[in-house]
Amino acid sequence: MPVISILLCYCLAQAATPVASLNFKGGEQGRILIEVKINDGGPFPFLFDTGSINIISVDLANQLGAKITGKRTVAAFGGSVETGSAILDSIKLGELSMGRTEIVAIRGGPFTQGELMGMLGWEFLSKLVVESDYERGKLNFYDPQTYVYTGHGVRVPITLGGINMLNIPGTVFGSTAALQLDTGSEAPLILFPKFVASHHLQSKLQAITGYGYGGLTRAMVTRAPAMTVGSYAIKSPIVHLSLDAGGIESGASDGSIGGPLLRQFTCVFDVPHNSFYLEPNRWFGKEELTDRSGLVLDTRGDSAKVLFVYPGSPAAKSKNHGRR
Repeated sequence: MPVISILLCYCLAQAATPVASLNFKGGEQGRILIEVKINDGGPFPFLFDTGSINIISVDLANQLGAKITGKRTVAAFGGSVETGSAILDSIKLGELSMGRTEIVAIRGGPFTQGELMGMLGWEFLSKLVVESDYERGKLNFYDPQTYVYTGHGVRVPITLGGINMLNIPGTVFGSTAALQLDTGSEAPLILFPKFVASHHLQSKLQAITGYGYGGLTRAMVTRAPAMTVGSYAIKSPIVHLSLDAGGIESGASDGSIGGPLLRQFTCVFDVPHNSFYLEPNRWFGKEELTDRSGLVLDTRGDSAKVLFVYPGSPAAKSKNHGRR
């Protein structure tokens, strides 16, 4: 693992005092959009994604002159994807700096030239305590050797699935489930095929729900009566009952909790101490945000392509949907 150097003196850090902070955009939608400097260039638009290792788009790697070598196949949403690797001289995330390091390079998926250019996640989460304050749009980073949680939320234990999957226990459809914490997912709650089949879950509405590195994602879409995480009950969340048999959905987890639900809390990811803390914010209890047009769009590139139109939606009743 690369060594993360903190550009602040650790001797000044005290319990619950961040060693670094960074503003982000998109919190109201459940996204953590950050600006990152690579090899002293940029800043470039990245996503802070607790369900991802550090990843750079092939387009940006080429732009920076970073040679891509090696090939391997990894599981991702929508299936599997072929990746390479590139050597970067530095990654700077606000006051945090990662020196010369190897990073995974991927073509396609959510990446498009001029838009999202990469993901940062596991390599920071594994070394630091990370607090995501969606309401204020701020990431705070803490030294795990001195960090003490002093908030008014609840602790939920974290277990690791594979190399970088952060699983917590939750209850949905009356059953306990191991759910990944995935701030990069735009789906509120996804339940994976093995859990769906073993609990005989069904919905008449099948849809293309988006795209991942491995291609389009498909699911039956419904609402759960409720779900619980820690001591918090979330009423009637939207649930994607995944139809994707390959990729990450075929792993050991039962599903994933995405940004549209996590945004209801200030979240503390204390991976070094196997802990996850949730503090409700002003969005807690409010129905998660959805696009009520009924369109599922591929917004990569210069134009938006319609991937799916929900039956009975305003878009379905219009004759004007198509390429825009």
